[in-house]
Amino acid sequence: WIVSALVMNKCNIHNDRSIVYDDHKRPLYSTCLDEGEFLFQDDKYLWHDITPIECTPGYVGYRDILGFDFIVE
Repeated sequence: WIVSALVMNKCNIHNDRSIVYDDHKRPLYSTCLDEGEFLFQDDKYLWHDITPIECTPGYVGYRDILGFDFIVE
């Protein structure tokens, strides 16, 4: 299991859409995560990705995330 993206901070960005796919790479879930939100998934059978992040014109943009793995035995 993983938390693929716990959003710690984000500023001056858009199009930061996180997507979870099945094992055939078909989209199952899609969202723009806010600060404090995260994706938690079984990484053995599911895939994850994010669309290319875009900055607000004329500004520096960032998205700080924390990702971590869990081993379930």
